[in-house]
Amino acid sequence: MAKAAIARNPNASRPDPSAEKPKRERKQRAPKSPNAPRPAPKPPREKKVKPPKPEKPAIVLERTEHQGGTYIEVRRDMIAGCSYNPRKISSYARNLLKKKLESVGCVTPIVFNRRTGNVVAGNQRLSILDELEGNQSYMVGVMAIDVDEKTEREMNVALNNRQSQGQFDKEAFLELVRDGSLDLAEAGMTRIDLEIEFGRLPEIAGIFAQEQQAAQGVVNELQEIAGASPFRAEFRKKQAEAITKTRSSAALEGEYFAVIVFETGELKPWMERNGFVGAKYLLASQVIPLVRR
Repeated sequence: MAKAAIARNPNASRPDPSAEKPKRERKQRAPKSPNAPRPAPKPPREKKVKPPKPEKPAIVLERTEHQGGTYIEVRRDMIAGCSYNPRKISSYARNLLKKKLESVGCVTPIVFNRRTGNVVAGNQRLSILDELEGNQSYMVGVMAIDVDEKTEREMNVALNNRQSQGQFDKEAFLELVRDGSLDLAEAGMTRIDLEIEFGRLPEIAGIFAQEQQAAQGVVNELQEIAGASPFRAEFRKKQAEAITKTRSSAALEGEYFAVIVFETGELKPWMERNGFVGAKYLLASQVIPLVRR
């Protein structure tokens, strides 16, 4: 059915857009009576609690069967010293070890045999701990094993064997020195130690320049004493022999002397044991092989 079209009257008046619109009257609320009951408060909304996520089962790894021993803490006075221990330590090396124990502590457990009560490895560290504590009334962490005396002695030698500890890679070691991440003094390394390990290297010579300069005063004093002593002629003779035996005399000129200090009563037995009876001067080539042993 067709819709009829509605014609608009062109003369009809249109609303004036600028005219103000009539304001709507707001309804006034009746004042609340002070005695009127207050509406009951709305109950709080219940928070939706998410269900906890299921925990992943912890991964439990089995301890390697190749770990021989258990870490425990025992009373120090229950540990006996190892009377047969063939490994000795010089006072110089002991001072280095003591300094490191004071700064970072004993970070390697002492190996202790339950069956005999002996220290298998760590005799020197335990001795220094006694000195630092001032007594033996303290607890100490140990790696406890249970072996017979024969196995204990074999382990004592094996754990102290330098050959089983490997050796430094020269390039990797020098890289630590070059990038400044290694403090040789804190690591307990001296110039003699490095020369024994790597030989004479130009990279290492500069590191100890200040040390050599400080020691030069001692060297000059020794030279003055040697030159003014009754053994001056013998001193010069031995010096000439040392230069002659060296392939290049120029390489020896300008080098410094090293003074080895022995504990009281140790010098004579050491000289006799190594065939230096009566010698007053020793070459580095004679001493270094003994240090490497």
